[in-house]
Amino acid sequence: MRGLRFLVLLAVLSGVAGSCAPALVPPPVVATPRFPEFVKPAVAVGLTGSPSALRHERVWAFLQSGDLSGADREIAEALKGPKGAASAPPSTVLEIDAAYLSLAKKDPQAALTRFNRVLSQQPTDVSALVGRGLTLEALNRRDDALEAFRAALARDPALSDIARRVEVLRFRGLERTVADARQAAQAGRTDRALAAYRSAIEQSPDSAFLYRELAEIERQGGQTDAALGHYRQAVAIDPSDAVSSARIAELLEASGDFEGALRAYDTALALGPDEQLEARRTAFVAKMEMARLPAEYRAIDGSPQATRGDLAALIGVRLTTSLQRLDRRDPGIITDIRSHWAERWILDVAQAGVMEAFANHAFEPGGVVRRADLAEVASRLLGRTADVPRSVVTGWQNARLTFPDVPTGHTAYAAVSMAVAAGVLTRSSEGRFEPSRIVSGGEAAAAVDRQAMTAAFTPANQMTFLRMLLIPAFVILVVYHYLGWALLVFAVAGLTDALDGLLARRSGQNSSLGAWLDPMADKLLAVTTFVVLTLPGLGLANRLPVWLTVLIISRDVAIVATVAIVNLAIGRRTFLPSIYGKIATATYILTAVVAMLFNYLGFHSVIVDVFIYGSLVITLVSSFHYILYAARIIDAPSQNAVPRKELIAVLLTSAALFGLSLRLIAQAPVPARQAVVETSAGTFIIELTPGSAPNQAAYFAKTAQEGGYDGTSFHRLVKYGMVQGGDPLSKDPSKRAQYGTGGLNAVKAEARAPKMTRGSVAAVMAPGRPDSAGTQFFIVLADQPALDGQYTVFGRVWDGMEALQKISETAVDATGLATERVEIRRVTMRDAPAELFVGDPPEKLATYRAVLDTSAGPITIEFLPEKAPETTRQFLRLVDAGVYNGMAFHRVAPGFVIQTGALSSRQVPLSERQQKLVHDLAPEFNETKHVKGVVSMARGQEPTSASTSFFICTGTASALDGVYTAFGRVVDGMAAVEAIESAPRTGETPNARIELRTVRVVTR
Repeated sequence: MRGLRFLVLLAVLSGVAGSCAPALVPPPVVATPRFPEFVKPAVAVGLTGSPSALRHERVWAFLQSGDLSGADREIAEALKGPKGAASAPPSTVLEIDAAYLSLAKKDPQAALTRFNRVLSQQPTDVSALVGRGLTLEALNRRDDALEAFRAALARDPALSDIARRVEVLRFRGLERTVADARQAAQAGRTDRALAAYRSAIEQSPDSAFLYRELAEIERQGGQTDAALGHYRQAVAIDPSDAVSSARIAELLEASGDFEGALRAYDTALALGPDEQLEARRTAFVAKMEMARLPAEYRAIDGSPQATRGDLAALIGVRLTTSLQRLDRRDPGIITDIRSHWAERWILDVAQAGVMEAFANHAFEPGGVVRRADLAEVASRLLGRTADVPRSVVTGWQNARLTFPDVPTGHTAYAAVSMAVAAGVLTRSSEGRFEPSRIVSGGEAAAAVDRQAMTAAFTPANQMTFLRMLLIPAFVILVVYHYLGWALLVFAVAGLTDALDGLLARRSGQNSSLGAWLDPMADKLLAVTTFVVLTLPGLGLANRLPVWLTVLIISRDVAIVATVAIVNLAIGRRTFLPSIYGKIATATYILTAVVAMLFNYLGFHSVIVDVFIYGSLVITLVSSFHYILYAARIIDAPSQNAVPRKELIAVLLTSAALFGLSLRLIAQAPVPARQAVVETSAGTFIIELTPGSAPNQAAYFAKTAQEGGYDGTSFHRLVKYGMVQGGDPLSKDPSKRAQYGTGGLNAVKAEARAPKMTRGSVAAVMAPGRPDSAGTQFFIVLADQPALDGQYTVFGRVWDGMEALQKISETAVDATGLATERVEIRRVTMRDAPAELFVGDPPEKLATYRAVLDTSAGPITIEFLPEKAPETTRQFLRLVDAGVYNGMAFHRVAPGFVIQTGALSSRQVPLSERQQKLVHDLAPEFNETKHVKGVVSMARGQEPTSASTSFFICTGTASALDGVYTAFGRVVDGMAAVEAIESAPRTGETPNARIELRTVRVVTR
């Protein structure tokens, strides 16, 4: 017995001892690593299968499953020594495990200490190097992190994730350096800016923009040689860099290398049209040509007397085109012009028969020119020109003007009369011509310039004059309501605009007058037309808004005044026509044509509205372009600059007009734009919010209008949380692995939404790349505070949240990609529907009726808006939104009322947009008696509790008078009311459902 008790006691003690030993928890199975960026340390070959290696595997499994407590426990167990002994020192692998665990627990300082300890013993350990880099990155020591990552890559180039991380860090470092450089440049710290740009170039030597921006700083600091070299490097890296090519041209021009400058200008212009650059090139060519002319020619304007050689040179240079069109002849031998600076031009005028050698074969280029001589030369040019119709020339010849000092018998009379009649030469205030007076160089030059202006009556310019003459005819026809004829006249005027330029180019008769006359005629036609189409009282179906006409006139007045004042106050400046100005004029004319067409047809069209806002856009664009252009013209160096008070006055006046126009624009309502998105799971509507993200909203609308979203799918979904779509790659199911990577990098960064609330529509962006937005978008189906301030919201769900919730229910795989295709069939852009009935006065509300389509027959209700305007208004809004469709008559009290409109009777729940319309109504109790056929709002105990439910009286109910809001009466369908009243019921509840199928609004 004693031995048996001993065995039992031994068994019990063994069981107790066994129960005290810790059970080994099996490690978790990791499907998706919680920290995929962590690099698992490698176990030495000789230690594979050892206790420390097995413990390491367990630590890593707990760590990557996200069970940090489990990983901590495993490391603690591994570090325990024998009972009663000190803790064992960790192996290298477990030290790295512990470091990664500290990093996972967001204790980067402890992690760094452990990683440094490992690397002090094993400096090439890849896992420790990567961990150290991740830790330094968490401590914002990006440069040190970059160094650690690069060391890891040097040991193991296959670390693709680390390679990408290195590129991101390098790019961010470059961004910081460039930002520092730009900030220093803006602050005027040139040395710091130059050093920063050079550092950036060391980091990214193949970035053309860095060389260009460095060169710009050097150019502004007067380091022209260094700037030229860096601009050339920019072009060598990026041959499409037109800005650098243009700067090279400017620097070469300033240094006197005209040939090189011309090549650089041509290179820059070959890369794309640029009106400002074209203007600079034109001015440079003129300057270059002037520089190439002899010094004697450049001195003519200031000479007190003009010589025959001077006059021949002026004609040869300034009337080259006219001379080339004249018949040529042999001038014979001219003995005294060899080696003369004007020899080639003397031969030109002699061959054209404009100026001839004397009988002794001498031209006498040094002989002075008198007024009679100048008249003779002018008359020869006028008589032989091909630029002016013969009828005009004949009129000049037959003018027979009178002069006190040039009688009709004078040998020069015919020439003098013709030259004065043509406006080439002038008379004094007493009418004298002074034929023997010596002509100054400036006077000769002015006469030659006026000679060039005689080409005013070319066929092309005659077409322009015709356009100007048609303007008053158009106005008269519109005012007297001959709209068909007015449209025809306007069309003819527009045709002359196309023909005059074509004639000028085909005939080679481009003239300075034409260059000014054509845009002036266009402006007069456009402005006059806009004014007429804006006038009230003409009964036009399509009037142009006042704010647009004011804006256009303000712009044109500002342009004309600025050109005039700049030339008067600062010195002569050439303002070349702008491509934006030409586009603006064309847009104005098209807008007027469309408005006139629909005025003639007699109805308003939304097409006119489209052109109106198109005119607004191009007006603003061209205005800002002119401001920048004028600033450059004003800042150009001048020999005769004077105080600019006049200019300041004009600019202030223009600014005032512009401000007035903007105020008028601000008062004009602009309809919101909506996108109707039809999908295989239903339709929803997005209302764009361009005020917060104009570029993204515009890009979405443009993509939708071009059909870019049609056939794409919602590829990434979070149930009841988010749906993402818009990737053009999702049109092809075979590219499913690439979904989410297409359609990016098209829109620059815009403001981030401070709150990401339910229904927000936001642009998808690549992480860390704010300029990467494009066609992709996502919609949040619940508030997402974790996304606040991170994404650009460009729209909101206006309707159809139910369809989006259904889309979000689609099954997804482990990565969040939809396993079933939810396709966007079509996206249609539209203006947001006007909010009906909101602004209607009672008289307008009285014109509406509601037709109730019930299972007992139709019932027509007329309204009493003079008694209950807000109740009527709200009822009509609920009807228009479909709130009453699918309800039932839930209460029948014979001889008293039949009642419907309870939301609980609706077969389908209200949509979110419908729910937003439902609210309690303020009472509008009135003196209307509750007699048979009167329609009134139902309510609870509180007078303000009426919302959707209403009743129709089936008898007199005097107790309801003055305490319920009567707002209508039945005018047709009382038979249906009586049928509902007589339906079988239990108490006041019908035994069978009496349907209120639909309610619709009609006008009487």
